[in-house]
Amino acid sequence: MASITPLLRKSGLISARRGVSGGFCLARPASAITVAQVVAAIDGAVGADCEGVFADAAEAIRDALAGCTLLEYAENERRDALTHPEHSPHMYYI
Repeated sequence: MASITPLLRKSGLISARRGVSGGFCLARPASAITVAQVVAAIDGAVGADCEGVFADAAEAIRDALAGCTLLEYAENERRDALTHPEHSPHMYYI
């Protein structure tokens, strides 16, 4: 998290609050932030240097990520956790 937090702040996706009750929060509602924006903030545009068929594939990926907000993603994860209790909606392994 420490390595991506500055990238997310610089892109305006999260904001920070200092102090005892400080921390990070989304700068806008989850319904107004797309997965594509998060990926672009961390890694840059998907397939930016691709050509030909790979550029077409990268565009399809960008479109799919742009069509999903953080709210939708979180709701899908919650729904998946209910149908697959062995999956925790709060733990991600990197």
